[in-house]
Amino acid sequence: MKSELKKTIGHSGIYTLGIVLNRMISIAMLPVYTRYLTPADYGVLELLEITVDVVSIVAGLGVLHGLSKYYYLLESEMERNKLVSTLFVLVIVFYLAGCVMGGASSRLLSTLVFKGDQYSHLISLSFLNLFLQIVFHANMSYLQTQKRSLSFIVFSSLNVGLKLALNVLFVIYLRMGVIGVLYSAAISYIVLDGIMTFRTFSRVGFHFSIETSKELIKFGYPFVLSGLCAFLTTYSDRFFLNHYADLRTVGIYSLGYKFGFLLMMFPVQPIMSIWMVQRFEVVKNEDSTKTFNKFLSWFVIVILTVALTISLFIRDVLQVMSAPAFWEAYRIVPIILLAYFFQACTDFFDFGIYHSGKTKHMAYGTFIAAIVVIALNFLLIPEFGIYGAASATLIGFFARLVYYYQASQALYKIEFEFRKPLVTLSLAALVCMANIVIAGRFSYLANKMESLSFSVIVLLIFLTSLILLHIVEKDERIIIVDSLRSPMKLFTEWKNLKN
Repeated sequence: MKSELKKTIGHSGIYTLGIVLNRMISIAMLPVYTRYLTPADYGVLELLEITVDVVSIVAGLGVLHGLSKYYYLLESEMERNKLVSTLFVLVIVFYLAGCVMGGASSRLLSTLVFKGDQYSHLISLSFLNLFLQIVFHANMSYLQTQKRSLSFIVFSSLNVGLKLALNVLFVIYLRMGVIGVLYSAAISYIVLDGIMTFRTFSRVGFHFSIETSKELIKFGYPFVLSGLCAFLTTYSDRFFLNHYADLRTVGIYSLGYKFGFLLMMFPVQPIMSIWMVQRFEVVKNEDSTKTFNKFLSWFVIVILTVALTISLFIRDVLQVMSAPAFWEAYRIVPIILLAYFFQACTDFFDFGIYHSGKTKHMAYGTFIAAIVVIALNFLLIPEFGIYGAASATLIGFFARLVYYYQASQALYKIEFEFRKPLVTLSLAALVCMANIVIAGRFSYLANKMESLSFSVIVLLIFLTSLILLHIVEKDERIIIVDSLRSPMKLFTEWKNLKN
């Protein structure tokens, strides 16, 4: 059991690295996009991406979700090959049909989204990219299912490297703007899809099963509704901002929102990818409640420390990496980071839902969040713009957290202790607000060295307060610092700690 668990965690770490690499392209290219694109251009890119994402959610009928479920339920290699081949045929047919229809409707979509047909050619190109991207992800899912972690990380790295190089060529050197970004993605996916799809079908052969297709569709289609709700919760505010404001506002808001994704990328996803496996082992122990609470305290401290660090330094970072037109994005970053802290807690508190297998509650929680966010978008965005959008996201994410917690506790009761997490959250919020007030009153940010020094001092005050208030005990300090370097420390050291 221990060797299998070790192997699972090892693969999990490698896959997390691959996922981070694939998503890192959007972060790594921010200095380029915010220097060589205008906020309106960046807003166009964001709206193009989320417009085709709607088709991405609906067109595939969720069939990709069935690969990991059914692959190891099948015993023979021939049956598994038939499953993979059938799934690839469905993915190619469904998404090709959806993207062709989307491309054919590009003028209509451009008019609906951008209030004119001037971006119809970009929408058509975005649908091509969507199809190529889905084929890439299907291949990556197959590698992950087969536990071919080395190939997974190699192709993840190639994807990032190609996109970065092509973006430098098209966006920086040739100054092609938005269409240069789209060309970069298309060329990268064409190269990698050709190699990976050839490898996949060389291994599994070409098969198609009607019965397997029915099973994949039956299992996958419920994910369409939950996917749409998650989409509305996360992205609907961009459409509202475009309607009530303009593309420039969308671009500035989208840049600020990226730092919420950054928090999830690191440290939340690396930690949770391991804890998702480990907690099912922990719950078998007599002291499982103690371990859950210990980990909850560490988890909150690590996440809030990273979130607070981003909030304190974000204005200086934006002034260095972006053009002045983007600088006001820093104002919404603390709100978005708090929203994604709530999302991280939602992921932590969903154990009862997973343990019971009643994952319908995840759909219910996401649906509630979507309703809250959309209603608040209507109420807040016309009056408060990007602040209204960020606040709607914050409240919607909190509503989902409350539902997940209540549902999970009803299915599997764990006696959580909230004193340390709540004190840590209150302290982080107080420090962040004090920093905002002082920065606004004294305009210290005019001098970069003073600004950075002040932010460092504020962060040290927060960390020192955690020690003085006994939120972090003496023997825990080293582990928390190490956990920022390596998430595995959270699971290799907790057994040695005593209350």
